[in-house]
Amino acid sequence: MKVRTICVIDAEYEDFIMAADKLKEINRAMHTLCKDDPTIVWHGTDMKERRGDTSPLDFAKMKFRSN
Repeated sequence: MKVRTICVIDAEYEDFIMAADKLKEINRAMHTLCKDDPTIVWHGTDMKERRGDTSPLDFAKMKFRSN
């Protein structure tokens, strides 16, 4: 059975340098989590600028598409 796990982190940083440093830290943590687990076939991270002050995401209402 194939599954996809989604993790979302909303954060506020002073500047893009701090955000880039945090992304490096998150990438290292993901690599540590996934490197010795043969059941994980792929992992990746991405960070984008967030706009607005919306409440936390409701994953049950989200729809994901595959290209």
